[in-house]
Amino acid sequence: MVKLGAGLRAAVHPVIVGIVFAFVARLWLILRFPNNFAFDGWQRWAGREHVLVQDWLPGLQLIIAVVAELGGGVTITRIVLAAIAALGVGAGAAAAGSISGRSAAWLYAGLATFGPTLVWTGQLYQEGLYTTVLLTGLALALRAGTGLSVVRQAGRPPGRLLVADLIFGALPLVRYEGWLVVVGYLFWRHDISALRALWGEALWVGLKFFGVRGYYPSGVDYFEDWRELGTRFNAERWILNVLDLGQMLSQSGGLTVVLVGLAGAGMCWRARGIPLVSFALAVQIPATLAWVAGLETATQRMLVLPVSLAVLPAAVAGAELWERVPRVRAVITAAIVMWLGLGLYVARDTVDRERMRVRPEVMALGRMQVCKDCFWWIVPRLGLGSQGRDDGCEILQGMTRMKEGEQFWCAPWMDRLPAAEREAARAQTNAVVRWSATDRHNGQYVVEVAKPAEPAASP
Repeated sequence: MVKLGAGLRAAVHPVIVGIVFAFVARLWLILRFPNNFAFDGWQRWAGREHVLVQDWLPGLQLIIAVVAELGGGVTITRIVLAAIAALGVGAGAAAAGSISGRSAAWLYAGLATFGPTLVWTGQLYQEGLYTTVLLTGLALALRAGTGLSVVRQAGRPPGRLLVADLIFGALPLVRYEGWLVVVGYLFWRHDISALRALWGEALWVGLKFFGVRGYYPSGVDYFEDWRELGTRFNAERWILNVLDLGQMLSQSGGLTVVLVGLAGAGMCWRARGIPLVSFALAVQIPATLAWVAGLETATQRMLVLPVSLAVLPAAVAGAELWERVPRVRAVITAAIVMWLGLGLYVARDTVDRERMRVRPEVMALGRMQVCKDCFWWIVPRLGLGSQGRDDGCEILQGMTRMKEGEQFWCAPWMDRLPAAEREAARAQTNAVVRWSATDRHNGQYVVEVAKPAEPAASP
């Protein structure tokens, strides 16, 4: 009985429960709509044969390229990324447990169920990988201990610290915010051996020094958001967009976690690990506000990292209340249950909305797939995405294995070519997919396949 009880307690561990629940919730959303969605994600899949796409950092794209090389499609890739994000939840629970005990680990596992996080970390985006790398490195560093005293006692850096340093070094290859977070990590580690965490930054600088450029699956350059920001920035519009983002944060429940997290960071400032996570959150908030300026709009995806980083100090603060004020335990338990329900509801609603946004292209694909030997000329929906620069071709290419020049030509993408080359490309096609509508939202795709020529009559 003792062994059975110990085994049950080990199985019902907050880290294991957090990983399993996080993965199952994401898998449920993926199965609800297994296609790819959102424009960066479409370009990433279209560039699946390359590790460097546009000027994006290579961390996420490396995973996409490996899965695609092994034969996995969009759905398998999403499942792999969901599993990575779920491991990040486990790492966060382990870090919270190292800081403030088992109750903090349980609270972290519950609070990590934020609706937008469930959606976008099961998609072809960096947020899930970023938080997993950060929290895994933090959990290992906390288990090993930090500071000069550890190094002096051991005579050399402990193995876990070595691994933690190398993991943290990958952050600058996932998101640009990771560059500053690694600098904060060096100060937090307070040891010269932590300089090896700069390996990711050194690698990327080296690649750029030698002029390595990324592959462009289409003519859309997403870094135009930043290159032209100085000429486009409008303070009044930015303020309105930030207010819209704040409304999204409030409606999704994320505002509560952010406020509790900020309060928890102040209350538990001396707790191990809290200063580093607080620094990462302090970096992320202005980065997100700059992101709003670059895209000139607010999106739900922008909420993921600020809320995800606020979960750890919120869980630590909640654990302190749990231990010191037993009377609030029922309230905290009820709040976590409500939070889980809200997170799943928001996530389901988001996925259903994304499904409706691409419904015309999904329906067109259903008709296109009947013709196995067609070379398509696509006249797509226009004016989609940020600044209205994307189109339906991005969607069709980003949800399938079709590639421009191999299975289709996109009419607006051909405008950059001379008229003779455009006509030659048009002559290669034997089927047309054409958007028929009075505006970009209402209408349908018309699919036309040319009939094969009649064989000549025998003389």
